[in-house]
Amino acid sequence: MTQDTLFGATPNPPASTPKPRGRFLGPHPYGWTHPSGWRGAVAQYCRQCRAPILIGLDQDQAAIQVTVTATPLTALGEALHQLAGTPTYTLARHGRHGIKLTRRRADNITQQPAGSPRIDVLPAHQCQPPPLPPEARTARQVAPPQTDIDRNTPRPSEKGITAMTSNLEQAAANLLNTINNPTPPPRLPAPTHREAALDEFGVRFAHHEDRHIEAATVHAILEVAEQLRLANLFTLAASSFPDADAIGADYEEATAAATRALFNYRIERGSRFGHEGPGDDEVVADLRPDVAATLGAEFLAKQDLR
Repeated sequence: MTQDTLFGATPNPPASTPKPRGRFLGPHPYGWTHPSGWRGAVAQYCRQCRAPILIGLDQDQAAIQVTVTATPLTALGEALHQLAGTPTYTLARHGRHGIKLTRRRADNITQQPAGSPRIDVLPAHQCQPPPLPPEARTARQVAPPQTDIDRNTPRPSEKGITAMTSNLEQAAANLLNTINNPTPPPRLPAPTHREAALDEFGVRFAHHEDRHIEAATVHAILEVAEQLRLANLFTLAASSFPDADAIGADYEEATAAATRALFNYRIERGSRFGHEGPGDDEVVADLRPDVAATLGAEFLAKQDLR
């Protein structure tokens, strides 16, 4: 006879009730939240079943600490929990990064039924809840701010970081290339061939130097031709010719045409009041803007250039 038989011990004692296995149900649906004052709820995982839960006070006054399962319910799901005697709670935003819980009673259920915007309805936590149909659960309505990053978001992999670094390096190289080799700005038409020639010789257009040298040479030749044309016009305008009737030609008209090509005439009215009575009107001749610019007397204004 063994010692166990003497003391009446059971050879095979009954196995104790197994504890629920710990299981990880994925990222916490409200992992983006942060504790927000004494009223805010905290996102955690149940130590027994590892289900995502929320812990917080259930109202503003005479509150108690409650634990809810972080699984939003539909109106059907809330009705099933209420019939089973399981309280439900309203989850709403509390500040920018916080959330809070409020015990749901008859007036809350009527005014804000499950599925209303900007709230979630959560049941009191049970490690072994009764089975529910899929229609009893819904997606969350309380979402994180768009500018925030969920704390459960997986960190970028090494491959992703390498690709991101490569893209940044390529962008930096493109920026340096743009700075070192800028696109020449569109050139305004030069008012004179002399300025156009200087512009072609300028450092501003260092690309294709041979082409710019040839263009500058053409502008220089055209500038000389323009100077010769103006010299001939001045000579013709200042010439005195013999009597037109004697030679049978109207030289006065040629002189007037040369003068009009060089000058703009305007009349300055005399003063109507003075010590000696009204003044006489005067005719003033101004060099045309293009002529003055070619001779270097003054630069063309922008409106004249256009």
